[in-house]
This record gives sequence, structure tokens and C-alpha cells, in this order.
Amino acid sequence: MINSSNLPRSLEEVLKLPNVHFIDRTLLPNESGIYFVIFEAQKQRLAYVGKAENLRMRWAGHHREPELWLLTCLGIPVDIAWIEVEKEYLRTAEKFLIEVFRPPLNDIHTLETKRRSLVRNNVRANIKTVPEVLQDYRDRKYQAVNLLQSDEFWEICNSDDGDLICPWIYPDGFILFSINDLCDYRDTHNIMPSRVPYPPSFSANSGSGTIAPKEGYIATNTEKRYWLGEVAQQIDAWLVAVAYYYAAQISVSAVHQMLQALSSEETVEQLFINSYHYI
Repeated sequence: MINSSNLPRSLEEVLKLPNVHFIDRTLLPNESGIYFVIFEAQKQRLAYVGKAENLRMRWAGHHREPELWLLTCLGIPVDIAWIEVEKEYLRTAEKFLIEVFRPPLNDIHTLETKRRSLVRNNVRANIKTVPEVLQDYRDRKYQAVNLLQSDEFWEICNSDDGDLICPWIYPDGFILFSINDLCDYRDTHNIMPSRVPYPPSFSANSGSGTIAPKEGYIATNTEKRYWLGEVAQQIDAWLVAVAYYYAAQISVSAVHQMLQALSSEETVEQLFINSYHYI
């Protein structure tokens, strides 16, 4: 088991780790590990933490590259530090370090904290009017768009757990990754979404007869955009079903009002596709 005492707990410790400048990322080792993205704007700060089964290959086409290139062009140094971690401990180490540093570019933090918050606050029990149904829909929708844009979601989808991915969003930011998780919530247990299609790394390995991600496979930008668009369609269908469920608890008239209002709303797919060139 990984020893957390070997992991850095402060920026000073991170700065002592092996590192390369962003433009020299091809010098990263072909090893599994945790990487740290460090900006040097006025003062050095840790902006992002991620995991990689192969650090060099991970940075051959990283989700955040356009943003980091822009910072570099603006004269803001960007460095990548790393610490080698065995593959089986990557997820544990990444979760620990995100909780320690809370980097601003990490969109998904601790799932268990959000789970406890959801149960404690029971946020969906108070949906009693059509405006509340619509606000719930919009909260979920924008959380879904943020999730689809996040590097963490893409990495998880293309990992060994990718076939369990089920990105159904709750308004406080809580994210259900598993079909089994979804069944635990009684208010929507009868609104079962279909499982999203297998991601590109799984499809690339389909000829082998194995349902698993192909090791070292890096999807093209077109493959990534197409697949995430399919996931967005699945989320859209589920969000409308959940809104219908809540409106139906009010009245038939509420259902009609809700459907009329949703006809003029932008969908998750539209918002995601329109923003994709920024990713």
C-alpha cells in the first residue's frame, strides 16, 4: 500500500521534485506517477495535480495543453514536476494530493465529501414548483458541461473503470460515476439512464475480444469530441426525464409548463460542442 508520508504536502516539497518546463515535456520519463503543474505568475503556485500510467505519453496530448501554451506565450513559466508512483496506487495518491492542495484547475475533488453533503442537505426534497424544477435542471446541466470539459473525467473514462462511467449530475456538484450509485437514490431510482458507450480507448482494443482500455492508446481530437458528444446526448435525455419526474409530482399543468420552458433551453450537447474549441 502507498505510504502517504512519501508524498509532498507543501508547495516547497513539490518544488524540490524532478521537473521540466512545459515546452520540454518530451523529457518526462516513461514511468507511472503523479504530476504537478506549477505556474509562476507573481509567485509560484500549484495549479493542477494529475496521474499518469506513463508520464511522457500522458503529456504527448494533454487536455490542458492549449491553456498552458497560451500562458507560456504570455511569458508565464509553466513547469511540470512529478513523483513516481506504482500504477496500482495512482488513484489513491492522486486523491490524497488533490485533498491536500485543492488545485484550482482540478474540477473534481472528493467524491465522498460530496456524497455526504448530498445526503445531509437532501437538496432535491424541496423541489415543489416549476421554477424550482427548471433551476434544478439548469444546475445539473451546467455541472454536466463542466464535467465533460474536465481532464479528470476523460482520464477516468479511459481507465480500467471506464465501463462503469455514468455521469449523471446532481445540482450541488455531486457526480454519480456508477450505475450502482444511481440506484441508491430513491427519488430517481426509477429513472434509469442507459449506460454511455465505451470510450475510444476501449473501442481501440475491441479486436482483441477484451473489454478493457488499450494500453498507451491516445485518442485523436476528433474521436474525443465525437465520443463526448455522444455522452452529452445521453445526459440530455436523462436530465429531461428527471425534470419530467419532478414536474409530474406537482401536476399535469406543471409538466406542460416545464416541457414548454425546456424547448427554448440550450442542451448539454449544444453547450459542450460550442465550447469544445476552448478545451
